[in-house]
Amino acid sequence: MRNNWRLVTEDGFGNPNNEGYVGICSYDNKTIIGTWDSQTGCGVYESDDGLSWEEIATRGFGDINNFTIAGMVYFNEKVYAATWNQNGGQLWRKSIFDTIWEPITLAAFGMGSDYQTAGTDLKVIQNRLYTTLYTPTNFLGPICMVSDTGDPGDWYQVGNNNYDSMYNFTDSGLLDITDNPTQWDILANTEALMKGKPYVGGKVFGLEEGGSDWYPISEGGFGNSNNVAVTNGAYYRGFVYFGTWNIAEGAEIYAARPQEESPWNWIKIFSNGGGLPDQWIVWDMKAVVTDDLIYATSCGRWAAEPDTQFWRTVTEANGGYIWRLGGPYTSWNRIQKPPLLDEFDVGYWRMHLTPQDELICLNGTWGHSAPPLYALVK
Repeated sequence: MRNNWRLVTEDGFGNPNNEGYVGICSYDNKTIIGTWDSQTGCGVYESDDGLSWEEIATRGFGDINNFTIAGMVYFNEKVYAATWNQNGGQLWRKSIFDTIWEPITLAAFGMGSDYQTAGTDLKVIQNRLYTTLYTPTNFLGPICMVSDTGDPGDWYQVGNNNYDSMYNFTDSGLLDITDNPTQWDILANTEALMKGKPYVGGKVFGLEEGGSDWYPISEGGFGNSNNVAVTNGAYYRGFVYFGTWNIAEGAEIYAARPQEESPWNWIKIFSNGGGLPDQWIVWDMKAVVTDDLIYATSCGRWAAEPDTQFWRTVTEANGGYIWRLGGPYTSWNRIQKPPLLDEFDVGYWRMHLTPQDELICLNGTWGHSAPPLYALVK
């Protein structure tokens, strides 16, 4: 059972400008982590044992506007890193046999500042590389792009903008369910919020095998419009799990078995932030096969002021938790927080199981010096 925390870095890999840890991926025995740095540009760090870390890229890939790594993935002997950039999200890659990073796109595949991230989620599904684009500054909605090779110029869009729903503001992630017995291959989760419009609740969308269009497979907010966003999910033992962002009541989690017809029969298995209503978001979920458990991250209540250059600076934060679940009809267990926490730590975002069997839980402070980073270990 994973009940122990190991400190990965106490001080942002020695750089206090690293305000958070956002992107992560592994290959062979190595793990790579991308950071958030609104002062000098994002950083990229690599380790082959989880103990010693080396910076392996120029800050911001030479562009200070690349202030965070929004997503990372390993694909066909190359590491890909997607950035958040106010002039248009960028996508970079390097061979695992080389140290040189090359750009795939420097302006969100030609869409420029309309899409400030080139990948809120990067996933390899059926030997294809998928990425999702969005921007927080307008309401054009998410776009899903795919490539067979990852090469520049070999990318095409899957489905329409917004997944054909006028209320979709952003896309949080993609989930591979290709081994389920139905026609559905990939699921996408969205935030449903339009300027000047009432909340309608985020949705889950499905892409059929060989299909080119997205179809809603959940009601808005799973029937609760306070669930303004559906967040990253997990697929394990025949069930799909998704969390929500709910400021009014606390985060929720829903589970369903894939089925042919839509909407699916979603069951609420976590509510009111797990009994802590100030836990607003279940941000990420991960099935760890070796543990036979599902883990979830949550982010607590926070307050922030607009940042004149990039995004926001946190003025108050309540932190987050890691949760675990043995199955859809069992109760969630809240794991004790690690010993060192920053007062401005918003909570946990993504999780990643390293080759050393450590569950690294990414976190951040937004606008403050580097927080401690931990891995959950047995």
